[in-house]
Amino acid sequence: MVRKRIAKQKIQQFDMKVSELLEEYIKELKVNQCSIHTIGTYQTAFKRFIKDEGNLSLSDININVINHFKLNLKDKVSPRTINTYISHIRTVFNYAYKQEYMDKLDIKLIKVQQKVKYVPTEDEMELLLSEAKGETYSNYVSRLACLVMSTTGIRCEEFLSLKIKNYNKDYISTEHTKNRLLRYMPIPTLVSKEIKSYIKNYRKDAKSDDILFVNVYAKQYTSNGFRKSFAEYAKKKIGHSIGTHCLRRYFITKALNNNANPILLAKITGHHDTRMFKYYYKFNINDLINMDSINTISDLKIDNSHKKMLRR
Repeated sequence: MVRKRIAKQKIQQFDMKVSELLEEYIKELKVNQCSIHTIGTYQTAFKRFIKDEGNLSLSDININVINHFKLNLKDKVSPRTINTYISHIRTVFNYAYKQEYMDKLDIKLIKVQQKVKYVPTEDEMELLLSEAKGETYSNYVSRLACLVMSTTGIRCEEFLSLKIKNYNKDYISTEHTKNRLLRYMPIPTLVSKEIKSYIKNYRKDAKSDDILFVNVYAKQYTSNGFRKSFAEYAKKKIGHSIGTHCLRRYFITKALNNNANPILLAKITGHHDTRMFKYYYKFNINDLINMDSINTISDLKIDNSHKKMLRR
């Protein structure tokens, strides 16, 4: 396939700074109703790019600039973070190419060795979900978060954005999602009772549009503030701090091990399809051995009454 090369005079005519390109692309994201979280990831990536490489004109950007950016990040951030930055930058520069602002750049991600992601053990989950003597309000909310996240797979940002009206005795719903899709997540009876008790004791005067889980000052948690509080809670309970996202991994892993329908699970977790599960699902050899328990013919009425010895 012949690669299209944009006329030089056209590039010069529309030449702009990287910051101007980002501003234009963010407008596109807003028009397409992308979430604040998604927009923020692009802003973070380009903030780092401009800091390291400068607010260059698009006509000055080539593959050497991109490679220099990669090398500069090598000893400063994790390989996964590098690829996150590069992926976002590539997307925006591809947009610029389609708008004929610049030539096509063949930007590749770096090779990363996949690590097995941490998933809490059953013993750790029991400790995290158990009420401690003299539990503070902050720890109480962290325990509730652990309970809700580990049984629904809800993301931290979604949890913090839940409103009173999003709670139903059978499920919770969230509109503040990564992909803007309304989602319904069934909740166990125990979780429903805990949320109901929390509302009765701490949010009985709140209106339906008010935030469900609030801090000690009855204000909405900031993301960083809650994550820090949760990490401290976990360290007290299990001896080491953990991030909230590992509870989402726990939910997906446990659900898959319990033979949950992957398609329905994707609906609950907010994935477009089931492919993403391979990044969450942690398995061991026992999981493979236990595959025999998935008997696809157990409910069939098979007549084996006419047995006879066959000659070898």
